[in-house]
Amino acid sequence: MIDTDKYEGHTPAPWDVREAGINRIMVYTDDEGFAYEEANRNLVADAPLLLAEVKRLQGYNSALLHWMMNHLDRDEDEIKEMIYE
Repeated sequence: MIDTDKYEGHTPAPWDVREAGINRIMVYTDDEGFAYEEANRNLVADAPLLLAEVKRLQGYNSALLHWMMNHLDRDEDEIKEMIYE
C-alpha cells in the first residue's frame, strides 16, 4: 500500500512539466510558478508507483465486474448503476 500522506498539500493541477536537462524536470503551475514543495517532489518521484497501482486496480475492477456479471446475471450497465447509486 502506498502512503499517500506524503502527498498532502501538493500543488493542485494543472501542472506543466518541462525538461530541464538530462534526467531533470521542472514543474510549473499557473498560480505559483515553480513548484518545489516536498509534497510535489514526492508525488513526481512516486509517479511510476502510482501508475502501477492504478493499472493493478483497473485490472482488479475489471475482474470483479466480470465476476458480478456472471454471478448476478446482470449486464455491465445494471451493475454500474447498482454500484454508483
